[in-house]
Formats: sequence, C-alpha cells, structure tokens
Amino acid sequence: MHHKQPHTDYLKTAELANYWSISARTLERWRYDGKGPIFFKMEGLVRYRMIDVLEYEKHSIVRN
Repeated sequence: MHHKQPHTDYLKTAELANYWSISARTLERWRYDGKGPIFFKMEGLVRYRMIDVLEYEKHSIVRN
C-alpha cells in the first residue's frame, strides 16, 4: 500500500497521497465524506499525523 515511511511526524495531503499511491483528490474527497485518517487544519493547512495514519492502516486490514 505504501512505499517507505516519511521522515516526519506530520504529512501534507500530497505527501500522504504519495505514501499511499493515491491521488490527493481522493484524500480531499475522503475528508469531505468524513472518511480516511484523522486530520487537522491549522490556518487552513491540512496535516495528517503519522501516528493517526498508521492507526488508520491498522484498522483497515481485512482478513479473509
């Protein structure tokens, strides 16, 4: 699902999109729909904490 782990605790939308190999637009849509990992906005800038991204991944595992 992702490549190598970023070297920061906070990711911009484009960085998380690159990390998961999805479009930034997908993440924007997820935010609008109330889906995806927890994010925060500071003065209009969206950021994702790496700890929340990893937690979201953990809870998204599907076992068949």
